[in-house]
Amino acid sequence: MPSETRVPENVDGKYFVTAACIDCDTCRCIGPAHFRRSAERGYSYVCLQPATPAEVEQVEEAMQCCPVGAIVAEDIDSPNGGLSSRLSTQTGGAEEVSILGINGSLRERSCSFRALEHAMNLVSDMGCKTEIFDVRRAHLPFCNGNRTDPRPEFPEVSALRRLVSNAHGLILATPEYHGGMSGVLKNVLDLLDIEHLEGKVVGCISVLGGQQNSNALNDLRQVIRWCHGWVIPEQVAIPRSADVLSGNCDWNAELLERFGEFASSLVLATRKLAGLHPVVAAPRPHTPVAAPAFQAANHNGIGRQQTLVQVYAI
Repeated sequence: MPSETRVPENVDGKYFVTAACIDCDTCRCIGPAHFRRSAERGYSYVCLQPATPAEVEQVEEAMQCCPVGAIVAEDIDSPNGGLSSRLSTQTGGAEEVSILGINGSLRERSCSFRALEHAMNLVSDMGCKTEIFDVRRAHLPFCNGNRTDPRPEFPEVSALRRLVSNAHGLILATPEYHGGMSGVLKNVLDLLDIEHLEGKVVGCISVLGGQQNSNALNDLRQVIRWCHGWVIPEQVAIPRSADVLSGNCDWNAELLERFGEFASSLVLATRKLAGLHPVVAAPRPHTPVAAPAFQAANHNGIGRQQTLVQVYAI
């Protein structure tokens, strides 16, 4: 790789960023002291060379995690001044991680579904295979407490159990009703058992009509832990969700950042627990889909992730 591909803002030294940078923010998250963003040109550059072994390890990690291999280490000691070939492993070249999303509301213009869709778009951008089990389109019975009953009269139960069993990780999104998760989502979880949820990495999202709290999220955490699943520490609670998700007001930077941290944590934890290479790309910023646009996209069957709408349309 010729040295002229370096972006000019790089400080002199072994490590540098090339013009291939896509401004994904991965390196700046891993090594904030060593990488900085050029707001004018829209890419990262090395602002400080590492001086200690710990700093070198941090920069090397950023180099390996770069989704496009834009961070390079020049082999200064090489007789011909060559460049190191230690570039990032592309996510697409690694084994694919499967994330299943489950919404917790039967309302057609559900805020929880829109929040779920946004999170699924983010993990999809990070190279994951994504799918949504849409409870609005699935004819599920109430749980009868019989773990051995396959419920043959309700084929969606078998489909739900199969999808959860085959997924590496889950995203659960629920409205908060009377201080807890929705009965719809609780029934979905009751139709599952430890054999389906054990070892799954789970991220939790709640939407609220009023002030923010963690009641529904704590409900979800308790149930998932009881079923031997792993809930990531990052979680998302959206207060006054009807205003935020209907497009009546803009998503603030803090909420968008929270979703990004949530998606990154979920994918990283899922890959690690699955024994896969932990390198993932940071999610690209998304403009969340407002209600009218979302309805049109869903109606036309257009979306980043597959859904079960077509399979279980009633």
